[in-house]
Order: sequence, then C-alpha cells, then structure tokens
Amino acid sequence: RATFEQGWELIDDTTSALERSCFTAEMLNLRVEASETVDPALLSSAAETAAGLARAHQDDGRLVRALSAGVTAASVGGLWGDVARMLHEIQEVGSPHDRRNAKMILGGAYLNGPAHVDEGLAYCATRQDEPGQTLRALANLQATEAALRAYAGRTKPALELALASTYMAPDRDPYTVGFNAFLIGPVHVARGDLAEAIRT
Repeated sequence: RATFEQGWELIDDTTSALERSCFTAEMLNLRVEASETVDPALLSSAAETAAGLARAHQDDGRLVRALSAGVTAASVGGLWGDVARMLHEIQEVGSPHDRRNAKMILGGAYLNGPAHVDEGLAYCATRQDEPGQTLRALANLQATEAALRAYAGRTKPALELALASTYMAPDRDPYTVGFNAFLIGPVHVARGDLAEAIRT
C-alpha cells in the first residue's frame, strides 16, 4: 500500500493528462493484482480514459498498458467479449512480448467467454502451428484445448490431451505447473472424477 501512495507523489502539475491517466489505470490494476478491493467499474473507466488518450497521441506503449488494465477489469467482471476485443488490439499494436502475453490470456477468453468451443479449438490449432513455440507454450495450449474439449463433452480426447500436456515440458516452472493444473481440473470434473480434480 505504501508503494502505491509513494507512486502518487510522482504526479504533479507538470504531468500530462496522458501520463496521469495511464498512471491511474496502472496503479488501480496493481492494487487488484495485490488483492486489494477495487471497484472493477473504476478500473475500467480509468483504463478506457487512458486508452483513448493513448490512441489520440498514437502512443502504442501506453495504449498496451491501458488495455492491459482494461483486460483485468473486464476479467473480474466476467466480460469476456471485452477481454477478447482488448487482447486483439494489444496483438495489433504491442511488442512481441506483449503479443505473446495477449495470446496466452486469450485462451482464457475462449474458455470462459461466449465464443463457441469450436472457435476456441481453432484458435488453439492456429497457435500450435505458429513457428518458434516453446514446449512451455505448447503444453499450456494443449491443456487449454483439453479443457475446451471437456466443456464440449468430448471427455476421452480431453483426458488424453490433458495427460500428454502434463509431461510435454520436462522442466516446468511453478507457473506452468499451476496453469496446467488449473486447466486440467475441469477435464476431471467433466468426467465426474471430482477426487482427481481436487488432487490436480
């Protein structure tokens, strides 16, 4: 909390409206990520203001930061169509790192949003065919595909994909392990194996 308050001390009368709006959106976003109670509507409004100013100034770097805050707000509010829209814009204007992150998060929009499961599966197939994919990325994609198939009632191929994704990347970091388990849990739920879902 002290860090957030110290950050506000950097804002003064010489700070531009663009910088001020982006800073506001980012600070609210950080508070959400730090598990503080923040009204998603407040974060969404701040992010929209910052994004609008960034577009007007043709500042792609600040636009990505504003959109990222907007993605957080929309995710918390369950507005997965808005999440997908903002992630697609990040892919258009962001750096290679920004685009990779957006693509990874977009899988969550297909899992939780209104798009048909086949659209999500097509997205996974397209991503898997992209050159330069790491084993970590492919494992996460395969786990996403497994969850999508489970949601569609295709539990047998879903389980096969889920198990294969678990062993795809031999040196998985804790984030990948957790991300993979988060996606594989619903596969076991769809199969009616609640004990295995809890264990996962």
